[in-house]
Amino acid sequence: MLKHSVCATALALAACTANAAPCTVLYNAPPHVTRVLDANGDFTFRDLDAICTKLEKANARLYIGGDATVRGKSAIAWALIRLGDKQLRVMSNKQDYATLQGNKPTQAAADGLLWQAINNAVDEMDVDAHIVSLNASRAAVKAATK
Repeated sequence: MLKHSVCATALALAACTANAAPCTVLYNAPPHVTRVLDANGDFTFRDLDAICTKLEKANARLYIGGDATVRGKSAIAWALIRLGDKQLRVMSNKQDYATLQGNKPTQAAADGLLWQAINNAVDEMDVDAHIVSLNASRAAVKAATK
């Protein structure tokens, strides 16, 4: 079972882990997204173990952005996923996103949609392409700092 824990980062984001034997998915998310992840429990994206292993080997973590709100008679949520280096402030140039809308106009429903959107966005991402992009970003930073 996956568990979430929260750690502060210099950017006032929450650095979190989702533990799955034998791999740990690292991610960064702002506090409101971390709250939604913690409230909804386990990630449900496809190929969790394979994605986790690829992230570990690439020394990468997920960067998760998003929001959830109620507008009129609808709940709306969006999520954006990128990869970043575990230690450096280097990100891939690729991103994946998902947007969901529901007809239950409550914040709880919107938060549930955010959780679903996060999982949907990870489902849609080409992890290998993100890793290639992250490595290109790392190389560009290394070249620029010579």
